[in-house]
Amino acid sequence: MNQNLDPKHTSRLAQKWFKEKHIKVLEWAPSSPDMNIIEHAWEMLDRAVHHRDHRPSSLEELWEALQEEWAKLDVQAIHHLYESMPRRVEALLEAKGGYTKY
Repeated sequence: MNQNLDPKHTSRLAQKWFKEKHIKVLEWAPSSPDMNIIEHAWEMLDRAVHHRDHRPSSLEELWEALQEEWAKLDVQAIHHLYESMPRRVEALLEAKGGYTKY
């Protein structure tokens, strides 16, 4: 289990519970790099929805806007994210799991 130093995970009560249940806890940096490229795609989608002439005012409108903007996302940009993974992993290894430009 990873706790990322979240206070609700690091309280004495939580620590005691993990110990009693024999759950091993992984050490995890509080601001470890997010290597998940989908986060960048979500950000592109979020920007596209927020820059629409008419912002969604209901869940139904939001769902429709998300679907429309997802269909318009630049496939080359997504491909570029995918192609960047080897560089991302290399940077992460060089940083020994610390901060990277990604």
